[in-house]
Amino acid sequence: MRIDSNNIKCFGCSACSQKCPKKCIEMVLNSEGFLYPIIDESECIDCGMCQSVCPIDKGYDSSRSKCYAAYSKDNSLIENSSSGGLFKELAETVLQKEGMVYGAAFDNQLCLKHFSVENRDEIQRFIGSKYVQSDINETYISVKKNLKYGRDVLFCGTPCQIHGLKLFLKKDYDNLVLVDLVCHGVPSPKIFKDYINNIEKKKHIKIMDFKFRKKNKFGECYGFEYSGKKKNKIISNCSMGAFTPYGVGFFQGLCMRKSCYQCPYSSIKRSSDITLGDYWGIKKIHSQFANICGTSLILVNTVKGEKAISEIKSKINFIVSDINRAKKFNHNLQKATIEPLQRKEFFQDYSKYGYVHVENKYLKSFKIQLWHFRSWLGQIIRSILGK
Repeated sequence: MRIDSNNIKCFGCSACSQKCPKKCIEMVLNSEGFLYPIIDESECIDCGMCQSVCPIDKGYDSSRSKCYAAYSKDNSLIENSSSGGLFKELAETVLQKEGMVYGAAFDNQLCLKHFSVENRDEIQRFIGSKYVQSDINETYISVKKNLKYGRDVLFCGTPCQIHGLKLFLKKDYDNLVLVDLVCHGVPSPKIFKDYINNIEKKKHIKIMDFKFRKKNKFGECYGFEYSGKKKNKIISNCSMGAFTPYGVGFFQGLCMRKSCYQCPYSSIKRSSDITLGDYWGIKKIHSQFANICGTSLILVNTVKGEKAISEIKSKINFIVSDINRAKKFNHNLQKATIEPLQRKEFFQDYSKYGYVHVENKYLKSFKIQLWHFRSWLGQIIRSILGK
């Protein structure tokens, strides 16, 4: 099957375009705002290299994961992280060996892309959840080059991006640590960009930074926060994420890539060395260990992953946990996000009428906001009662 003929299952990992020896595959935005491969037929030599690295319907080895609950001993790091600050601890260990760390960060146009960093000061760009699909660019090529030079490399991405990289590399490397995330699904980068542009027009502001998981004084991550410039003044605004138009679309799974609804990685079987996520339900499973500012779930999937975790154990608080109990509170370790009935209509209207129309029609539903409010209020009450 041609790699450009299966838009329903394509993850947009870009492994095919980076592997093509003729450079005749281009990743192009479709009408929904997602990247898909387009082949230049006049240059294609039918070598099959693109198909060999495509993750679609390809299995992967996965030993049973070990499970930990953990958080950094650095309180300031936890306060600025989505959960327990584990990613930065792993990244700094690699950088101390003069290695390279790859992750997703916003550029100066608020487009999410994968970059590499070589020093500690730059790691902050990767910290925190980003509810939008990142553009891999040519980072797989860069990773392979650095591995061949003998440098230690840590690569963090979604499970499909990790699997794409493994297939691209064709072999395992002792100096490579792969970290994936418990992923809810990736929304359209174009929808996010239009959401930002709409705020800028309404508020007469130029947004320079956006955070999806701003923690409050109780350590809870419910805020979407943007900061920007207005009349030469720097201002910021933090809103309950679930009540924002983009938050409604994300939490309802309305604007996600088609492949996310049948994601083969929504389980405890992983192709990475380490999986990081929020430890939902920590108070019910390990009530005495729960950190009010955030606790991470760690799945250690390989011997190499176990070694990487052992190197940071002096910097973290951790306990061994039960993976089967942990996954009960994290549905994306059990199954993929369900495709909403309105998704097709949503994107049809988006293509025909534009973003403002779909925001007003689909992303400001009183019923949806009421549902989120009740859910959020319940979490707050349970947090206060310690249940």
